[in-house]
Order: sequence, then structure tokens, then C-alpha cells
Amino acid sequence: MMCEFFVSSRYLLAKQKERFISLTSLISILGISVGVAALIVVIGVMNGFDQELESKVMGMNAHLVVITEEPAGMTTDEAAKLRQILKGYSGITAAADFISGQAMISNGRQTSGVLLKGIEPEQEKDVTDIVRYLKAGSLPSANGGIVIGSELAKRFSLGINDSASFLSLGAKGPVQRKICGIFTSGMYEYDLNMVIAGIKTAQEILGAENMISGLELKTAQPLEAHKIKKEVQKILGYRYWVRSWMDLNKNLFSALKLEKIVMFVILTLIVLVACFNIA
Repeated sequence: MMCEFFVSSRYLLAKQKERFISLTSLISILGISVGVAALIVVIGVMNGFDQELESKVMGMNAHLVVITEEPAGMTTDEAAKLRQILKGYSGITAAADFISGQAMISNGRQTSGVLLKGIEPEQEKDVTDIVRYLKAGSLPSANGGIVIGSELAKRFSLGINDSASFLSLGAKGPVQRKICGIFTSGMYEYDLNMVIAGIKTAQEILGAENMISGLELKTAQPLEAHKIKKEVQKILGYRYWVRSWMDLNKNLFSALKLEKIVMFVILTLIVLVACFNIA
């Protein structure tokens, strides 16, 4: 170590005639220091952003989703059997029934398409963090209330105990329900386009009585969801499709990965320029 200090001191602290060389050396070292610092800071910020985004995505989505190849979905009895099969697998810590589909929400002259998700509130608490994102009110219960995102509430000027009409292609007619809760996830797409209801209410709106879309599963290791997905797929067989939270948001995370690579290349070029200055 003393040898390195000796060489660096002789290089930086040159004689009177070589002061200009010392100055250029100092500027070159500062240049590479700034380049390396920028590289570390930007990569750190990108990693932190990724983790925050993953936290929000996993807060609104289960780690794994099991659906059937049947277009109509599965019955509640079939879902109960699947939960019993998966109960003995250590990688799964919780499971919840859900139903989802496209619907229309209207309030007066305003109308918009939304993604309607029907849940069993007590099961859902163990699978996602939707309760943590509730800004006002509570999760839907047996009285048939609806939970909407904060951006959708602003667009339609809706608050707790206000009513809105919901309609889908499979329904017999519009269904009127009160707003029992408003959530803010921090993800604009979810806050604007997602509506959450109890399973029975969602079945009524979607016209799918006694049917559900599938199961939501929570894993012990969220980042190992892709590996656990393959094992669950083997257990359930190929009549069912298993999708991880990474699969469901593949386009988003692919874009972030590409952005991170581009930023790394740009900042590496900055460091290389500083290295050429020293050379």
C-alpha cells in the first residue's frame, strides 16, 4: 500500500517546472471521480425505483395467479379443492378466490371502462396489501359495496356512500352499488381503471353466477415466484395456467430493464472519457 501512495504522491506533487502536469492530473482524477460517482448514484436510484415499483405492483397483485383453460372459469367448489391441494406445499402461504372482467361504470352522463375484480375480503387480506392502500372507507362486505381508485373517484366526483351504475356484456342489466371505499396505490393505471367488489357483487355485474376466474396465491419468497410457478404448475397439471406477478407485468419490467441498461452504457462512456484524460 505504501508503494502506491509513494507513486501517486510523486505523480501529483510534481516539481515547480511540472506544476501544469499536476494540475491536469488533478483535473483528470476529478473527472473520473465525478463519472464513477454519477454511475453509482444513477444505478442506485434505478435499483431503488425498481424496488419501489415492485412493492407497489405486489401490493395490488398476488405473487401467483391460477386460472383454468375453461373460458367460463372455475366453480367455487373446484377452487376449494385446489386450495386443499396447495395447502401442503410449503412455498405457498395463502390463497384467495377472485373473479375479474371488463365492465362499464357510469355516473350521470359520465361513462368509462374499468377492470372489475371480485374478492373475498378476509382471504384477500392474506394475499395482497390492498388494505394498506385504502385512503377512505373499508373493503367491500356482504352489503355489496364497491371500492374504487382515487383517480377514478376524482374523474366521476364520487365519494363514500355515493352510488354508481355498473354494467357488463354478460349482465342482464345495470347494477347500482354504493361506494364503500377509495384506495390510492400510487400506480395511475390502477387508481384510474380498477374497481374492487365482493365476489357475489362481481358475479352479479359480470353475469357469472357461482363462477370465479381462479385463485390468487401468496408465496414465501416473492422474488422466487417464477421458480415456484413451475412447481405449482406440475402439481396442478396443464388444465390450469399459473402466472407470476412478473409475467402479468412483463412489459413494464422489460422497459425498466432496458432503460437501466441504456443508462449504464451512457455513464460507462463518461467514465471511459475520464480514463482517456488520465491516459
